[in-house]
Amino acid sequence: MKTVSVFGTGNVAFHMVKAISLLKDYQIEEIYGRNESKVNDFCNQFTFDLNRVSSIEELKPADFYLVCIKDDAIESFIEKIARPEIICMHTSGSLDLLDKNCKNAVFYPLQTFSKESDLNYAEIPFCLEAEDNFIYKAIEGLAQAISDSVFSISSQQRRSLHTAAVFVCNFVNHLYATGEEICEEKEVAFEVLKPLIKETAEKVQRLSPTEAQTGPAKRNDQSTINAHLNLLGSKKHKQLYQQLTNSIIEKYEQKL
Repeated sequence: MKTVSVFGTGNVAFHMVKAISLLKDYQIEEIYGRNESKVNDFCNQFTFDLNRVSSIEELKPADFYLVCIKDDAIESFIEKIARPEIICMHTSGSLDLLDKNCKNAVFYPLQTFSKESDLNYAEIPFCLEAEDNFIYKAIEGLAQAISDSVFSISSQQRRSLHTAAVFVCNFVNHLYATGEEICEEKEVAFEVLKPLIKETAEKVQRLSPTEAQTGPAKRNDQSTINAHLNLLGSKKHKQLYQQLTNSIIEKYEQKL
């Protein structure tokens, strides 16, 4: 049985603990968080017992140290916990493979994580990188035990993927929030838009995003575009609508 200690108490850590707890050949050794109260709250969310620790000095050895903390704290934190015999892997999409006093690796699950969401872990792409082939094979074994979608990805490729993910996930969700605000202003239920959101997401499984594009901006339908701009009461909504419209028109080689 191989052991994994998980560092962090956020959304990624939550789902990594859930995913690993389902495996027969791996077990969670410890959960680390610097705030004892947060560690206890985190561990109490699970129906199984977890060893918890809030002091680096108390850490036990494990086959893997899986670091799921905010990006700007990862490098200095791994310096503190690194041991030459342990595979230390971070889950960041934007941080390079590190060079610390441990077996360095990256274990990046490309998904949006919320504790409230149930996920099919077998469908999550895991993007892996390691400083040598021996370490890579070890983390690949863990990733393949969780998921059917495992990729060898360089630091540069991972940064590009992470940037693209911000566009297709974070920015898109922000647009959902903008649409919800517009609905609320006009006292229309946002629920009416959910079938459209679903079909838009499903369509790019069948077509490329370029092929799937529809709407007034693609058609350069100035009458509809101007009507929408006149309807929008918020200056920030107008600016966002105009910027996105211009971008779509430019992509399809048309001009305002």
